[in-house]
Parts: sequence; structure tokens; C-alpha cells
Amino acid sequence: VKTGAHWLKELLDKSGFLEWALTKDDYPYILANIRALTDEAKRVQAGNPELRIRDILEHFASHRRLDIPLKPSTASLGLENSVQVMTAHKVKGLEYENVFITHAVQQAWGKSKRSRGLKLPEGVPVPQTNQEDERKLFYVALTRAKKRAYITYSKVYANGIGGTSEDARQTQAALFTEELKKHINSKAIEKDVSEFLIKELEEPKPHTELEQEIVKNIVTSASYALNPTSLNTFLECPRQFLYEKVLQVPTVQTSSLTYGNAVHSALQRYFEIPQNERTLDNLLLFITEYIEKNSTLSETENRQMLERARENMPEYFENTLKNESQPLYVEYRFKKGSVVWDDVRIAGIIDKISPLRDEDVKFVDYKTSQKHKTKNAILGETKDKNAPKMHRQLMFYKLLAEADDTFKHTPKQFVLDFVEVNKQIEVPIENTAYNEFKQTLKEAWRQIQSLEFLEKGEFCQECKYCKLPE
Repeated sequence: VKTGAHWLKELLDKSGFLEWALTKDDYPYILANIRALTDEAKRVQAGNPELRIRDILEHFASHRRLDIPLKPSTASLGLENSVQVMTAHKVKGLEYENVFITHAVQQAWGKSKRSRGLKLPEGVPVPQTNQEDERKLFYVALTRAKKRAYITYSKVYANGIGGTSEDARQTQAALFTEELKKHINSKAIEKDVSEFLIKELEEPKPHTELEQEIVKNIVTSASYALNPTSLNTFLECPRQFLYEKVLQVPTVQTSSLTYGNAVHSALQRYFEIPQNERTLDNLLLFITEYIEKNSTLSETENRQMLERARENMPEYFENTLKNESQPLYVEYRFKKGSVVWDDVRIAGIIDKISPLRDEDVKFVDYKTSQKHKTKNAILGETKDKNAPKMHRQLMFYKLLAEADDTFKHTPKQFVLDFVEVNKQIEVPIENTAYNEFKQTLKEAWRQIQSLEFLEKGEFCQECKYCKLPE
């Protein structure tokens, strides 16, 4: 039995809707709307394994009944030159460099309703008129501008100011704009923009041009950085990297990923509590609490994950954790986006950093796969295609440590800790392999920044994105 959030994602995949969306010229914006839908479904589902698709659909129906829209975030699209559109009521307390007040006509601003009530006795305070309320709201919007405020309106709206044909008539500038002219130097510009608007609306940007603009905005922004996972994805298939790591096609967590996150979270909490509280019971409790609070999976899958933890974690606790000394850091986050090596922005989180001697430290990366990899496989000396990704990941951490000027330690040992099988593999990082890795990283960054990978990338031809129609 699938949960509502997983059923929704499966519907998007199996119905062909997501595939269809990716072929449209404005697919990044469609993705943003789909992501708003799936993110809300995951939010509602988290910690509620009993919720089914009917419950998720009822939640969305409630949004519609109450007129509460799901707001897609276009921040991930990197549209730094875009504008924010909102009502005057919602701008209170906000500030912007430039503000545009549109529809500044009497029909939209400054309406006054005739009172049909009794005239109040002398001395009784008279309530503010609607016009006075509108005036205050207008000035709230106007004063949101730090540098310039533009007040715009059209002499005639084709479908009326309210969007209905019966309102189509000559408009009159809002009374407030006339009041402004008496107090400030303002410049009125009359310009026919119909030809410009018609051209923009009739000639949308081609698929490739829009895609390139959005991808460029994202990858060249100061906040964008490569991490070990995104680099490995890029090297495996640039097209998969584009959709999953840049444009962020909506996903839901699998059982293995949820379980891995639960173990990582539990081990972090384990080392953050006092030594005398570090028991197996607490470790299992932390895993349970994470799954109960964050899992979007079914009750059966949650139960299977908890059984897996109770079966495998005792041996790991007895042989590894029980007598381990306090690490220096757990879940250490290198400065995201501000770690720069040879003009390449890099970021990452290392699971555990343990002291050796002096300033030397050991980097530990947890793995929750139920089978461990051999050292030869990790070093690329076997036919295992996935194991070398782990070696590359450790080299990425080494480079992060060297490039981050706030990190004052020297990594001397690199260990992959296979928690499920209680096996720790120390992986050597030789100069030759390390230099090759740095060249690989540098070349990947060049292709990403130049957008060369969009057309000339060595696509895997196996992932679902490579199978999309051209």
C-alpha cells in the first residue's frame, strides 16, 4: 500500500504528465508548480503513514474551497532579474529598490461607497471612509520603494479594469496620483506599449533559449556550488544532472534514502548528548523518532525500517560506538558557496571528524548500504562501476578541507563506515588520483558554467531523462 504522497508522484511518472511537461517550452515554470504540489503533499504526509491519496486530495480540495493557493517558488530557477507580484495588503513591512503600482485608476483605487445609514449625532466619531482606507493603502505601497516608484495605468482597458467586458470604458487616474503632483516632482510619460506587448506575448522564447537562460542564472549565481553528489551525478549523466540537480524535478524519498537519513540523524544526536546517555536504547529511539516524524512512507515500510535498525544497530553499537571517544565534529558543514578552489565553488557536509594528534584528523563518511565495498573496488580496481564514486567523494572532502580557510585541521585518514555491516574501510588518497580528481572537477565546472554540457555532454542514454523525446 502506497502513501498519498508516493501515489501522487507515481501518478506524475506513470501517466506521462511529467514527461509531457519536460517537452514544453516553459517547462521550468511547470516544474515549479508541480514541485509546489508534491512538496505540499510530502509536508502533509510526513509523520502520517496512514494518509492515503484520498486524504491528500481532500487537503488540496480544502485549499481550493478556502481560496488558499499553493505558491510555486521560482527562486530555484535563478531568475534574479524577475519581479515579485503581490497585493498592496501584503507589502506592509517590506522594501524594494523599485516599486510599480499598476492599475492606478479611480475604478481600482479610491472607490467611495455611499453610506445609507443614519447620520450620527454630533460628537460621535465618524468612521473612516473607504476612500481614506484606500488612500492609506496606496501610500503603504508607494513607500515600499527605496529608490523609485512607478505609478502606471492605461486610459482604456480592453476587458475592463476588473477583467469583465461590462467595465470596458475610459478610465480616470486615481485621485491619489493627482494629490501627489501637488507635493512632489513627478514625470508623466504617455507611451503606446501595445506593439511591444503583442510581440512579447506572440513570440515566446524557444525551449532551448529559455532553458539556457534559466540554467545559466542558476549555475552562475553566487549561491550555487557543486557538492560530492551533484558532481557524481554530472559525471554519470549530464542530462540527469540538469533535471535533478539544477532544475530539481520533484522526487519522493525511497525507503533506503529515508533509512539512511534516519541513521545519519541518530548518529549525530548520539554524539551530541552526554556520554552517560549514549546507550543503544537512545540510539534506536533517535532512529524511531526520525522515521515517525519525517517519513512519507507507508506503515509497513516504516515498520520494516525499524526492524532493520533493531537487527543491525546492536552489533555496530557494541563493536564501534560503545567505546568511541568524542569526535571533534558531527555533520560538519563546510561554508556553502563560499569555499572556492581555483574559481570552482564547492560545498559539502562530512558526517564525522575525529581527532588523531595535533591538528591531524580523521574524516568518516557513513554508508548504510547492507553490503560493504572492498578497498580495491573503491579505488576502481574492479568492475564495480559505483564503488569509485565513494573514492571521489572522499577526495572531494579533502579538497574542501584544504580550500576552506576557516577549517584549521589537516585530514590524514579517510574512512568509509559501513554501519549496517559494522565494517570500516580506510581509503588512501594518493597524489596521482587526487590530481586527476581535481582536473576532473575543474573540467566539469567549466562545462557547467559555459553550458557546454547541455549540448555536448556524454549522456548515459540509459536514464529516464535521456529517453525523453527531443
